[in-house]
Amino acid sequence: MKMLLKCNARMERDGYGMTPLLAASVTGHTNIVEYLAHQPRTSREERIDALELLGATFVDKKRDLLGAMRYWRRAMELRQPGDKTGSLAKPPPGPPIPAYGCAQEVSTAEELEALITDPDEMRMQALLVRERILGPSHPDTSYYIRYRGACVCRLGQL
Repeated sequence: MKMLLKCNARMERDGYGMTPLLAASVTGHTNIVEYLAHQPRTSREERIDALELLGATFVDKKRDLLGAMRYWRRAMELRQPGDKTGSLAKPPPGPPIPAYGCAQEVSTAEELEALITDPDEMRMQALLVRERILGPSHPDTSYYIRYRGACVCRLGQL
């Protein structure tokens, strides 16, 4: 990968709109995410999306809630205005979705910190992040929508 980048390889999007940085985030390859996120041609917005998606991966695939919080905090810090840059706020939430328990993505540091006390809410945040960044038709998004739906159905049978 480093050799390809040194030779000015282009980081293009695939059929699902995935860049190499997002693909590394979805699969949990932290070393690749860190390397690509620090490349000069990676925009601040791309870094934020990668960190948020990596946080979702830590929740869903690694079962590491504290690791997820670390990445989500970093993304939130990057959203804050820097010396010469403005704030990159999350897009405004859409209408509440009953299937998601009307959950909304967190948008403040206080809301983010409150998540750590509720693992189910962290899993819902991971799903909301996935859907916003990857879109509802991405295989990872649809998998976790189905997976959570099956869990809710099983809980209802108890």
